[in-house]
Amino acid sequence: MAQGKRKKPGPLGDLHTAHQVKSRKGLRTRTALMDAAFDVIAEAGLAGLTIAQVCEQAGRKRSSFYTHFTDLNDLLTGLSYRLLGDIGAKTNHAFAHRDHGVVLGFRIDFVLQMVRQEPALGRVICELHQAHPPTADAFTKLILFDVRNARRAGHLSISRSDAPTYAHILGASIVSLIADQSAPGGRKVKPKVAVDLLLGMGGWRAPS
Repeated sequence: MAQGKRKKPGPLGDLHTAHQVKSRKGLRTRTALMDAAFDVIAEAGLAGLTIAQVCEQAGRKRSSFYTHFTDLNDLLTGLSYRLLGDIGAKTNHAFAHRDHGVVLGFRIDFVLQMVRQEPALGRVICELHQAHPPTADAFTKLILFDVRNARRAGHLSISRSDAPTYAHILGASIVSLIADQSAPGGRKVKPKVAVDLLLGMGGWRAPS
């Protein structure tokens, strides 16, 4: 019997789905704990976040926490992969008909629009990016995936060896813009203007 084609991994591979939950109840508990962490971080920031806070917010026992996560860092990793995985999935669906080489600009614009509509999402992304290295690494990986596609398509003038550095700088710049877009009274830069400025760093050549 012929084997089916293996699905090509996305920019984050399978990181955000790496933890397989065996029961619906387990999935609900795991989701509730991550939702609780999201709410606490959005409201009060990441500094001082505790397992006790998360459990109280989620209405779950501490023993339930340790059934699904080894520690607070493991929870934050699961949360960040879920958030970035959701962003990747939504943008991939929205731009499925686009050439991979031009998705970079559309993804940045889409993310900035998302955090404008959901400021809490922007605050949580910024908190995790600043204080949780796995989130920063995963975010850069997501950007690098698009940067490499754009460079191969001839839309960026950077060299292959410069792509990781450019993706790192671009990712940090995007997070800075997310902070402005999601902060009360922050500078509401128009996403299109922001995208043009960010991509200009890499010598962006728009498709004809």
